[in-house]
Amino acid sequence: GGLAAAVSPRLALAWCRDLARPLTVGGFALGLAVAAVLAFQPVLGPEDPAGAFLAHVQLLAGVLVFLCGRVLAARRRAGMDLEERLRDPRGRRAPLAAFLGASLALAGLLTVAAVVALAFGPHRSPPPARFPVAVHGLDGGGWAFGFGGRVPASADLLLTFAWEEAPPEDGVAFVTAPGGTRVVARPGELLRVPVGPAAAAAGWLELRPSGDAAAGGDGPELLRTLARLQVARADAFGLAVALGRLFLFLAPLLAMLLALERRGDVDGPLAALAVLALAGLLAADPGPAPMAVPHGPGGLLVRAVLGLRAVLPDVGGLAAAGRGAALRAGTTPIGSVLAWWALGVLALWLAARPRRRVALGGGTE
Repeated sequence: GGLAAAVSPRLALAWCRDLARPLTVGGFALGLAVAAVLAFQPVLGPEDPAGAFLAHVQLLAGVLVFLCGRVLAARRRAGMDLEERLRDPRGRRAPLAAFLGASLALAGLLTVAAVVALAFGPHRSPPPARFPVAVHGLDGGGWAFGFGGRVPASADLLLTFAWEEAPPEDGVAFVTAPGGTRVVARPGELLRVPVGPAAAAAGWLELRPSGDAAAGGDGPELLRTLARLQVARADAFGLAVALGRLFLFLAPLLAMLLALERRGDVDGPLAALAVLALAGLLAADPGPAPMAVPHGPGGLLVRAVLGLRAVLPDVGGLAAAGRGAALRAGTTPIGSVLAWWALGVLALWLAARPRRRVALGGGTE
């Protein structure tokens, strides 16, 4: 038997049945209906319908992960793991079936959510979203704009200037970095600076005067508080794609849940809360300004949490939701996705390793 032989469709379907209770299915259906009304209804619709809908679906997916933890605890109390161990001494079938069944349930939930998005979501391109950016002055003139992380390569930086003196007829030229794009500022016009792939991946962009032009003194004065990053919002099809990315984010968490419950002997609901806390850490948007770390014991805890986030793959773009969804959606590089799934495969391997059997004398075999 290899891995394929260890997968039991019967056990996976049994897992789906344990999750798909009539009351549970009805609750999820009601939740998706409420999410569609709150996000897409013209009167109740929020400023960013796509981000609001994704946030509601993430909440339902979190409930599903917690239910998986409860099913794990219930099956252990019922002795099903012991029964399965007698049939499969290597102990692979049960965790693989649990992962497959939970993944099918998650895929079903997100598929129905995608159908709801395609049916009720915006079919025309919604108005673009604009987000504030952090602005810092540079030595020798110019500014650095921080985005707080990766942003879509199609984003534009919108800048407003105040003019004390009339500039030359051809305006005042600036050069961006990284990338080296040349842009020209003119009185009465909003300066639109394409961010480009390099700056979008770096999460920052510099704008320096070109040649002999001066960014200060007699040159234009940047109105820093009006600097904005403009990003396109998702339509109905973009929402469906975002839900597919959400599956790529959540499926490895199911494997981590199994590893905690089976190898770490953590109670199922508690293990579910642990992986959901990890998901919240990875999906949190830090914003354009750097986080102020407090001093004392609280600061040590914050540094430990930020250090954990720094060593894990940057997959926040897979779970972008809420008002900042357009700013982070689709920004996760393929390397981070592969690293995240490699951690999920490792967790599933740990969960599928046979447990130590307890002998009647109290020792282990």
